[in-house]
Amino acid sequence: HKENTHGDLGCDMKLFVAIYDDCALLSHFLSHYTSLGIDQFHIAADARIAPVVRARMRGVNARLRDDLVVADSFQGGTKAVTQMRLEYSDNDEWVLIADLDEFNVLEQPLAETISIADAEHANVVRGRMIDRVSEDGSLPPIDEGTDLWSTFPRKCRLTALLQGSVDYKGVLVRGHLPATMAHHEFGGERLSRQKTQIHHFKWSSRAEA
Repeated sequence: HKENTHGDLGCDMKLFVAIYDDCALLSHFLSHYTSLGIDQFHIAADARIAPVVRARMRGVNARLRDDLVVADSFQGGTKAVTQMRLEYSDNDEWVLIADLDEFNVLEQPLAETISIADAEHANVVRGRMIDRVSEDGSLPPIDEGTDLWSTFPRKCRLTALLQGSVDYKGVLVRGHLPATMAHHEFGGERLSRQKTQIHHFKWSSRAEA
């Protein structure tokens, strides 16, 4: 099973992500966002895992940076992604920002989502976090062969209700808006009425570490 992602391969969209210490989800992440309509991936990875990241990027239009500070991304930092946005996107360009465990699902195809946001004079489309968990509450391992959607079939709000964390994020962002609270909020943001669903595949065996 796979969630409907409303793919639209003609949208010419860049995605920015930072990876600190685990890339078990990377192949799933690249496949999901390629089907969504992402054309270019800009990935910042810690130098220790860069060889694994590079191997899993093969066949995808992706740029890897292993010289940026990614350690803060583990706690919601934005340094690496912000630097890549400034270097590799224009000030009026829409881009997608996601953590490695965040799989966005849109109500409309990507190009239509951007068109609606432009008509609203918005510069940010937010997503709402949906935590995906196993049927029995266990924390299964994830590898390249895992079917994420069936392994974690249940939807809940652990991020908001258990952890007490902010469960919304800016997902689609136009231009070089500065992140003011991780990627939850941006300076000068004008929010679209649209929202994505951010399916959050955090609750695996890695959550025990």
